[in-house]
Amino acid sequence: MARARTLAEQVDRSDCLVPLMLGQWAFHLVRSEHSLALSIAKQIEQTGAARNDVAAELQGRRAAGWTRCYLGQLITARKLRDQSGGLGDPVHRTFTAGLAEAPYPAMLGYLAVTMAHLGYIDQARSQLTEALAESRRMQHAYTQALVLLCANWTATIIGFSERKQHAEELRAVSTDGLPTFLGYGTAFLGSSLTAVGEAEEGALLLTQGLTMVRATGTVLNTPRLLMALAETHALLGRHAEALNCLREAQRIIETTEERVNQAELHRLHGDLISRMGDPKGAEQMYHQAMAIAHSQSAKLFELHAATSLARLWWEQGEKSAARDLLKPAYGWFTDGLDTPILRDALTLLEQLEEPK
Repeated sequence: MARARTLAEQVDRSDCLVPLMLGQWAFHLVRSEHSLALSIAKQIEQTGAARNDVAAELQGRRAAGWTRCYLGQLITARKLRDQSGGLGDPVHRTFTAGLAEAPYPAMLGYLAVTMAHLGYIDQARSQLTEALAESRRMQHAYTQALVLLCANWTATIIGFSERKQHAEELRAVSTDGLPTFLGYGTAFLGSSLTAVGEAEEGALLLTQGLTMVRATGTVLNTPRLLMALAETHALLGRHAEALNCLREAQRIIETTEERVNQAELHRLHGDLISRMGDPKGAEQMYHQAMAIAHSQSAKLFELHAATSLARLWWEQGEKSAARDLLKPAYGWFTDGLDTPILRDALTLLEQLEEPK
């Protein structure tokens, strides 16, 4: 692609340039080379502006927004997604040369993931519903797979009851020639089984899916998959294996700057070492998780970490401190109150507010 791009520039084939740049962006994104991906996304937008090509400008912003999301820069990611909203206009929402996916449902899927992290759960659900409906209507396998990846990721964050359904659908549309998505679907299916108590089968599928993803050279999202595998190992009492998974995920995050899951990684680490009898270490991890989530405006992850810390303090007899920590974190939310994270936080808060 780099060679083809150089040739396109030399012979002034501007019609080939943006598709090749989008290909370069995607290549670096899936390898979690996010700085390079972001640089190319900006170049796409600038090229579009110079050529008065609105579609290219919008695609550049969409690519930059998606990359910023992985970097944990959620507010900026949301702004860039909002600025690429013109992809919903009839003149821009169809395929353009060099695009593997339909831009409009892909944009909605990416936005749903971002909004879920930011804590706007009902908006995330609405955007995801529209993205799924549009991609299914089109019956285009790659677009469906991409949107279903977003659906699985969002379901993992929020705790949708449709987790298993989304994972199975992703596997079904990816069977014929989409090995990376097939690996993701296999891993997400394993995670969904763990969530309903089938941890042994969940561990097998998570391991298989992670192996399939890595076989393609993909690094993107592997910290998330390792964290799900760590959580599964912990439920099975395999603490050493869980710790190894978390350490590997942290190494990838530090190497690639893929920090969107970093707050959750620290929370899971806290949960694990709390089980292993280290409450002081767990408290430190929860504080780090809350600080990272706060810096990213990842309200859902901030609440998740606050709930874990409040529960630890309650167990240590610090009921008042636990209540003072959890109440404002929960009180920020005005929608999505039926999700497992918010239900869990409310249950704990009600227990903390009971008179002695």
